Amino acid sequence: MSSKLRGSKKARQLKPSGPGISWQGLARVPSRKRPRIACIGDVFATDVVEKIRYRGSQSLLDYEVVIWNPNSLLNEYSADYDNPEYMGAKALTDADSAKIREDMTRRKSEIAEMLRLGRSIVIFTPSPKRFYVATGEKKFGTKMITRMLTDSNVLQAIPVDGLSTMAAGGSMIELAARGPYERFWAVAKDYLGYDAYFEKPVGEPLMFVKGTTKPVGARLPTSNGNLLFLPCFVMPQHLTYKGLRTIEDSCIISLLTLIEELNALSGDFRLPPWSAQYYLPGEKAQEEGVKAVESQISGLIQQRDKKKEETARLKNYKLLFTGTGRALEVVAASVFREMGLEVLEPPPGRDDLIVKFGDKVAVVEVKGKTKSAAEKDAAQLEKWVSTYYEKHGVMPKGILIVNAFNETPLHGRTEPAFPDQMLPYSTGRGHCLITGLQFLGLYLQYKNHPESRQSLTDSLFSTAGVFADFRKWTSFLDSGL
Repeated sequence: MSSKLRGSKKARQLKPSGPGISWQGLARVPSRKRPRIACIGDVFATDVVEKIRYRGSQSLLDYEVVIWNPNSLLNEYSADYDNPEYMGAKALTDADSAKIREDMTRRKSEIAEMLRLGRSIVIFTPSPKRFYVATGEKKFGTKMITRMLTDSNVLQAIPVDGLSTMAAGGSMIELAARGPYERFWAVAKDYLGYDAYFEKPVGEPLMFVKGTTKPVGARLPTSNGNLLFLPCFVMPQHLTYKGLRTIEDSCIISLLTLIEELNALSGDFRLPPWSAQYYLPGEKAQEEGVKAVESQISGLIQQRDKKKEETARLKNYKLLFTGTGRALEVVAASVFREMGLEVLEPPPGRDDLIVKFGDKVAVVEVKGKTKSAAEKDAAQLEKWVSTYYEKHGVMPKGILIVNAFNETPLHGRTEPAFPDQMLPYSTGRGHCLITGLQFLGLYLQYKNHPESRQSLTDSLFSTAGVFADFRKWTSFLDSGL
């Protein structure tokens, strides 16, 4: 049920009137004789309504009736830890940004299929909640990485073109429709509250904010099934569990009775549960075929997700020629680790890496720059080399990895990354000077030829001055031009 509560009202046993379902309580009806009902986003005390998650794997197609409160949709998705809001709206994590897109596509398809099969969807009229999802693109600045976001809206999860609502809450509602709706209204009117009204009418208006032309409920025409927008069920305060269960059962029974009567008016496309024990020629084989295809789809989705993860992980290495700051350092460290070198994080206040390979040790300074490297970069590296020697009594190798001209496409990087004026200083101190692009070439050489690890590592430790190999990036990258 909706989490909203009203002022105290005495719970009473309610019975739907008119034709249709006339059960005294849903729980007393054998499960094989009652429709399977699912709810998304609300919790019912009655156990005849199954709670499922919007993002969960449980299919809507298992049910005859689905009750959905889209206002709770975003509760199932996590906000980004560092920046949970943007422009006053929830900003989802990268993972949940991708997940909610996939879930919306899947659920809208299932809703369309349910309606085609003559089943019913009841949606509590939602407010237009904005949120932001990550596009998957990132901008790399000199000191920070910026996630690129795009705005979205809960209304986009509902397969109705042009749907537009206004957030507004209240309980003063009047019924406009007649016939079976009057019987539903007689039972449920005291337990309805709206969270929004339609800015533009959709379908057949059923209920309005009292004294206005603002619809809060509507029925949309579909080929076979029922798509109903209704205000939320709102329970009185201070109810006992038994009292809550009594009202919930009554409201649900009246809703199912309404659906049954609407089906009777337009022709009921649902099959009774007992029909499942009989098979038409070829039906069983078709069902087995569907299961086989679904199994293949599930396997393909798993393969796709694995490939996506592998592709995203591979693309991270482009940071070696685009990135700066901590992102560049993390990728450089991961290259060393993949090549089997031990990488030690520096003490607080330092931005170098300590890398060990057998009895060899190196101090590595990683820089991302919009221009070329400079003497001060080499001086900073030499400071860390001296500090390590003073503390450990071992003279380490100094390695300077610079992603020079990091905002310039590779075709435009025509100037030297290490200018002539800094070479005497670095060469005299035995520094290995290597660009992020060269370091990427070295890594790709290792990936293609793991047996070359020793020689590649030795070349880093033996170079004094500019690293000689992998200067021509077209030898290991495709330009795509």
